[in-house]
Amino acid sequence: MNTIRYLAAIVGVLTALSLLGPSTANARSHTSHHAGSHRHRISHHRGSHRHSKSSHETNVIAPAAPTVSNPTVSDPSVSEPPVSVPPLLVFPRLQLPYFGAPIYRKVSDRRHFYIAQVTSYTCGPSVLAMAIADHVLGKPPTLALVKILTKETGTRKSDGMPDWWNTVPAAAAKHGLETSVHVVSVGDKTAMDTLDAELLRGHSAFVHINNPRTKSGNGHFIYVAGKTVNGGYVVGNPDAPANSALGHNKEVSRQAIENMMVNPPKSHPKYYKGVPGFVAVWGTTQP
Repeated sequence: MNTIRYLAAIVGVLTALSLLGPSTANARSHTSHHAGSHRHRISHHRGSHRHSKSSHETNVIAPAAPTVSNPTVSDPSVSEPPVSVPPLLVFPRLQLPYFGAPIYRKVSDRRHFYIAQVTSYTCGPSVLAMAIADHVLGKPPTLALVKILTKETGTRKSDGMPDWWNTVPAAAAKHGLETSVHVVSVGDKTAMDTLDAELLRGHSAFVHINNPRTKSGNGHFIYVAGKTVNGGYVVGNPDAPANSALGHNKEVSRQAIENMMVNPPKSHPKYYKGVPGFVAVWGTTQP
């Protein structure tokens, strides 16, 4: 009887051990799988977000993070095609003298600067006086100012102001004007473009012309205050009769200005008297 009980106990123990074997193997397999998954998550975080190392990462060695071709992708486990970045576009610098809004004038502005010459040879000093009145004084000039400018520019009865490109800037600087000299050639087709560029930035011009009103077509000077919104020009011609004879008290056309400045007059179409060109003038507080 005791022998039977002893054998039964042994069989029971062996049965129990046989049943515990698969459960233990499954548990080990599950634990191993869980640890592998846990290790992968840590590697991912360390590679993409640079988390600080915590105590549970002490014995975990993360693989090197893969090279990412697109620097904007935050997840290195996601494969992304490289981003094609277009080359930097380089635009040529615009060859314009002024980048602001164009500044236009009105014919009515003439009343603030116009003065007529009182002698046959003081057209140059009279035009310079208009420029000073327009950009510095803010009121019509006086004959006293014209007399001062006649002396300062060395204007003579015999030949007027033959070297205007030298004398005008020097005298203008004494009365608060900035200047830019533009000497051009007879028949120059680009001269008007240069003049327009100066006028549209708010500058005015002391312009040498051949006077179309006189039969001789002698050298003469006019003041071009600026352009109108209609494309015409506001002119101060110190030769008073020209205001009615040539319409210089109204808007003057581009072609009329060009003909006077760079083309020989009809009275002597084969030659131009003097040196064509202009001096751009503006106040010292203007751009």
